[in-house]
This record gives sequence, structure tokens and C-alpha cells, in this order.
Amino acid sequence: MATGAKIGYVRVSTNSQSCEPQLTLLKQHGCDRIFSDDGISGMNTKRDGLNTALETLKAGDTLIVWKLDRLARSLGYLCTLLDDFTERDIGFISLSDGINTTTHSGKLICQILGAIAEFERSIIIERTVLGIDNARRQGKKFGRPYKLTESDLKSAHYMIYKDGMDIKSVADTFKVSVLTLRRGFRRCALG
Repeated sequence: MATGAKIGYVRVSTNSQSCEPQLTLLKQHGCDRIFSDDGISGMNTKRDGLNTALETLKAGDTLIVWKLDRLARSLGYLCTLLDDFTERDIGFISLSDGINTTTHSGKLICQILGAIAEFERSIIIERTVLGIDNARRQGKKFGRPYKLTESDLKSAHYMIYKDGMDIKSVADTFKVSVLTLRRGFRRCALG
């Protein structure tokens, strides 16, 4: 059970919204200090109010929010924060969601959220790998486009081996380095 300060955090997504309802609720729940971010998306993890609140929290303190989505919009970021709170012995309460990590059942809910996030990450990785493999089978190339086309390389090769130009001059003509030119020759199996 948390014994330290109760730190509140409120956020609204647009400047036309008001933090007042959240502030009133957090004051009713005994928050010692309340930090806020106005007009900032929950997807943005760089929030001055949140960062200051997180820096203020000490072992034994509890962070209180009105709803989970006021703190984080992605499950991954939420789990990162909750893991940090556990490590630092900081409690967390989401009033509307009934989550209270200062209780045993609240800790269980957070562990379940963590397991769901890990499962979600593994599915995303699996889908990404399958998508890349499928795209490669269909001939999709990944990475930056080559600086020199096959036609450019054939012209450069001709300039060196038929016209007798030195490789540095040819590279300068195509505005690439000698190394890029040589790599292109290897890629296209040219001398």
C-alpha cells in the first residue's frame, strides 16, 4: 500500500477542451500535486506535464489519473510506464478504470495488461516478417534506390573500357564516388 504523496496527472487533446472536470476529481481523491498537459495527444510521449510528474514521483508515491487514456494511448507505452512504477515502488490509480496497483488485484490487472502487450508485440513482429517475406517473393526491393541505373552503369563501363577514361573521371561524370561505381559494376556483373 502506497504511503507517500498522491500525484495527479490530467491531459486534454485539444485546447478547446477543459481540464477542470479531471482536476476536480483528482482534488476530491486527495492529490497533493497535479500536473497537466493541454492540447497534446496521448500518442505523444514527450509531454512536459507528464515528464515533470514522472520526475516528481518517489518510492511510496502514487500517480492518479482519471482514465488510462489520459496517461497513454498505446498499450506498449502504458506497460512501459507501469513497469517503471513497479521498479520504483510507485503506485498507480486510474479512477474510471478501477485500476489500483496499490492493491493485489490491481497488480494482477497490470500483469495481465503486460502479458497482452507482449502478445501484441509478438503478433506485430510475426506479421511484419511474413509481410516482408511475401513482398520479397513478389520481387519487392528494400532499402534505398540505387544511385546508378543499369543503363548508367553500362554507359560508365563503356566510357572506361572502350573510351579509355579513368574510373575517377567517370565517377565524377555521374556524380558518384568510385566505390559506388565499382559496387554498381559488381551488382550488374560488369567488369
